[in-house]
Amino acid sequence: LNGATDIALSYYETVIDANQQTNPIPNPSTYQNIDPLNQVIYVLAVNTTTGCSSIGEIQLIVHESPIMPALDDLVLCDTNYDGHVYFDLSVQNPIILAANTISPLQIRYYTTALDAINGTGAIVNIANYYNVTNPQTIWVVVKDPATGCSETTTFDLHVNIPVDVRGQNNKLTLCDEGLPNDQSTTFDLTVMN
Repeated sequence: LNGATDIALSYYETVIDANQQTNPIPNPSTYQNIDPLNQVIYVLAVNTTTGCSSIGEIQLIVHESPIMPALDDLVLCDTNYDGHVYFDLSVQNPIILAANTISPLQIRYYTTALDAINGTGAIVNIANYYNVTNPQTIWVVVKDPATGCSETTTFDLHVNIPVDVRGQNNKLTLCDEGLPNDQSTTFDLTVMN
């Protein structure tokens, strides 16, 4: 339209309707395609000053989006009591790939929703990711590189911190009071609870 303001546009599902100017699409801003995957819409452009018109085609193409299954949170136990461990995020990849028939797919992991939306700052070493907070949300995006279609979901990383018994008094002392004096006796281990 080259910036022209004196052009009236109307849209039609058939070229016959466009030529006859009948049955225009009532709300072109929310049009739901009626032919799966590929459909042609006809646009009638009328110059409101001259009355001249032309008909053009708009091809609507619908690509299959990847499927993003629900992903379980990843949970590990802390071994040094600091709330941080190394997670293998790639364990989610087979679950994502198994839900899809599209191949190949790109799978990327992010630490923020904004990075996931923008496709920037993906986690580089997904097989050995050291969590920053506990719990921590991870965003995962699966994308069809051929079409650009993508889906996003989240899962959380949880670090379970075990009871710290390292600094406890871990000694139970009893005397061997029975004969023979074989340095063996019965202990009640529950007194350490």
